[in-house]
Amino acid sequence: MGMSIADGKTKGGRPCIPDNTSGSALELAVKMKLGQDLMVYPEDKKLDAAGLIGAILVNTFPCQKAR
Repeated sequence: MGMSIADGKTKGGRPCIPDNTSGSALELAVKMKLGQDLMVYPEDKKLDAAGLIGAILVNTFPCQKAR
């Protein structure tokens, strides 16, 4: 999963986490989004954790497209 994200081969591309984001802030953002997702889609808890976390990272920290 990690190599697919790094290569931009996932559906949403790859995440672009701002340089000034601390590990604890990143962890909190992922946990919050995961909690929100599982409240709406409880069956997602049966999914592969790496894929789910990867999707959360890509959706939470999308790369800006060049203009």
